[in-house]
Amino acid sequence: MTINWAVLCPGCFQDKGGATVCPHCGYDEALRRGPLVLPHRTLLQGQYLLGAVLGKPGGFGITYLAFDTRLETLVAIKEYLPRDLAGRETGTFTVSPHSQDDGQLFRFGLEQFLSEARTLAKFDHAHVVRVRNVFEENGTAYLVMDYYEGISLAQYLEKKGQLAEQTAVDIMMPILDGLREVHHKGFLHRDIKPQNIYITHDGRPILLDFGSARVAMGEHSNTLSVVLTPGYAPFEQYHRKGEQGPWTDIYACAAVLYQMLTGQIPPEAPERAEYDSLIAPKTLVPSLSAPLNQAIIDGLAVKARGRPQTARDFQERLRPPSPNLNPSTSTQTVTPPNPSGYAGFWRRFAAALIDGVVVLIINVLAYVAIAAGVVFSGFNEAIMSVSILVCAVNLQLNWLYFAGMESSGYQATPGKLAVGLKVTDLKGRRLSFARASGRFFGKIVSSLTLGIGFLMAGFTQRKQALHDKMAGCLVLDKAAPLLQATPTATGLTAPVWLGIGGVLALSGLLFVMGANNELRHQAEQAAAYTQEQELDQEQRAEQAEQARLIAQREAQAEQERQQQVQREYQAEQERLQAQREAQAERESSREEPSGDTKDADIRKAEQLAVNVVNRYFQAMGNDTEAALKLWTDPHSRSKLAKALANTESAELVSPPKFYDFVPGPKARVWVDVWVQAKSATPAQRWRGLMILELGTDRWLIAKNELVEVQ
Repeated sequence: MTINWAVLCPGCFQDKGGATVCPHCGYDEALRRGPLVLPHRTLLQGQYLLGAVLGKPGGFGITYLAFDTRLETLVAIKEYLPRDLAGRETGTFTVSPHSQDDGQLFRFGLEQFLSEARTLAKFDHAHVVRVRNVFEENGTAYLVMDYYEGISLAQYLEKKGQLAEQTAVDIMMPILDGLREVHHKGFLHRDIKPQNIYITHDGRPILLDFGSARVAMGEHSNTLSVVLTPGYAPFEQYHRKGEQGPWTDIYACAAVLYQMLTGQIPPEAPERAEYDSLIAPKTLVPSLSAPLNQAIIDGLAVKARGRPQTARDFQERLRPPSPNLNPSTSTQTVTPPNPSGYAGFWRRFAAALIDGVVVLIINVLAYVAIAAGVVFSGFNEAIMSVSILVCAVNLQLNWLYFAGMESSGYQATPGKLAVGLKVTDLKGRRLSFARASGRFFGKIVSSLTLGIGFLMAGFTQRKQALHDKMAGCLVLDKAAPLLQATPTATGLTAPVWLGIGGVLALSGLLFVMGANNELRHQAEQAAAYTQEQELDQEQRAEQAEQARLIAQREAQAEQERQQQVQREYQAEQERLQAQREAQAERESSREEPSGDTKDADIRKAEQLAVNVVNRYFQAMGNDTEAALKLWTDPHSRSKLAKALANTESAELVSPPKFYDFVPGPKARVWVDVWVQAKSATPAQRWRGLMILELGTDRWLIAKNELVEVQ
């Protein structure tokens, strides 16, 4: 599908038609952009369409909202453009250094920018910005990152002011989780501040805009103005020989916490070197807990060795592990939801319809796969066991679909994501897989109440269905503001666990029982089949013996019939011989000048006629039907002539034809064959008459006679 880029809003990349102000996001395309900012809809790498500027352009680069035209998704693209060193050539997009000296530092920074991008691409953490691509163009480089809908922590603090203790800690703890991953791979952020922490619409804090490239440029150029953010940078960042490590980022995190809780930015680190003017957070916020107050003071220690040395150490001081909690999950928290963000019944119903379609497709695919496997394995007669297997697999797939998605980073199934919902515990935190499983099996209980358990979501105070109450969960609007909710100590109850175990155990037991019965049934069927095969073999053997006896009797009858035909043939030959002898006697009594020679020629011709006819029949393999067809078919006369021409003393005179037909029990067809002795005169013709007895399919020599042709 071809997209008209000109109608896409640069602020949200939705179709705004010909309007100047987008009806979807309110972005005014006509507003003036800075001289260094690339125009709207600039296409980079033939793939990325640039839009609005995200945040304020900094001294090191510009970050744009962009549209990936190949994947059709929104991304954020950061352009390397240190404005103190370079600018754009007039009328072009090309970035050029201001001078030759600036060019050396510009190129050094460009290499550091690319190196930092390759390092960031190795991170895969939910709270660290994910890098998709990096490339060079227009004389500079561009870093392509995931785009998150939301606002920066700096913007959030401008709207909300000071935050509650729990809210501030819940924002910082995931950031420290991401830092642990960064530090583990030997990398430092070096520029943590509210502008570089992003709060997505679903309440997830994301760490953005690493500053290692700027630090390297500052060290290379003997200036630190481009790498320091006063109030958040520790003392060692003000000195090139200062030893930096994870404690450097911890100082910045403590400074951000200080600002979230007190509304003030800590004094710059060099000002505190001789006289520490830092005011304790608890002095400004008396309700602040003592452990948190001390953790922030420790994190803001001027000397590096006085601070927590790792992100984990700082997390443990911010929120000491509770003996009732799993330490591995104690830091996986987000800001609790606003009670006004509870999802209503109809939005949940719409999400359920979408999930129902997705689950139906998954179950149908699973059924097709199982059916194919059953047919291939020969287990297709085990109907009961296969049905139980299909039900068990579908139950497990549904369980993994709902529990897996709701306990993942999405905190929602595709249906809930489509309508903008998420599932949390009562404190707004992501569900564990166990709690999400309890919610899924609780839906079975809601179903058993004739659907009343689902309808409860329409009239309970926090829009909870029965299974939500059983598992201690909430279904929230993803865009709900980040405010403190009233915590309730409700967990996964024992009945829910018993229900889960009971369903799984019952499914397994039914499947084992059904499979055992089906296997026994298949064994009985196999034995019966073997017995039927044996009986069938006996019947086939008996039938073969009967067929052999019948064939033997038929062969014997055929032999007797052939003998009878032979006797008749011999008798006919004797009769013909007697006629010839009588004829010879009558002819001999006549007085003809060359009688001896002529009689000899006649007898020879007669015998040749008989031989030719008999020989031809034998040449046809004694096949009556083939011989008769060949003798009567005009297209086959050449074959007959060839067969007769192979004789030494006779030749074909005219095509053979039917001579007579004698009906009766043994119907006879007389076939007239005319031949001529080669030594005879052209006026002399002999014909041999063949008799075909239709009842016996045998040819007999019937008559030979000399015909004088004038």
